Amino acid sequence: MYKMVGIYTCKFELKFIPSLQTPGLNIITEYVFGLIYPGRPIANVCFKTYGYISMAQAVSFLSDFKLGHYMKIPPRSMFLVQVHYNSIRYKSLLYYYYYIKKNIKET
Repeated sequence: MYKMVGIYTCKFELKFIPSLQTPGLNIITEYVFGLIYPGRPIANVCFKTYGYISMAQAVSFLSDFKLGHYMKIPPRSMFLVQVHYNSIRYKSLLYYYYYIKKNIKET
């Protein structure tokens, strides 16, 4: 799946990033997985979701690099800031998840 997302991102998304109009990967992943494993709808939806999420994150990452390139920010600094941002983001998401799970009772 990640190979397909990587190929798709390299071929199509890099061409469409300047216009910010990108075609979706969800139909392509659904079709390819349906050909590989016919008759498995839940697996098809899971594959489609993971394919779309990884493609969306790759496009967001490349868009941030495009903005950094226009602002003359070195790529290494942009990458380190994105890594730092994502680590803070995921830690805060886990904190909120455990807080909600601990403090909100199910009815």
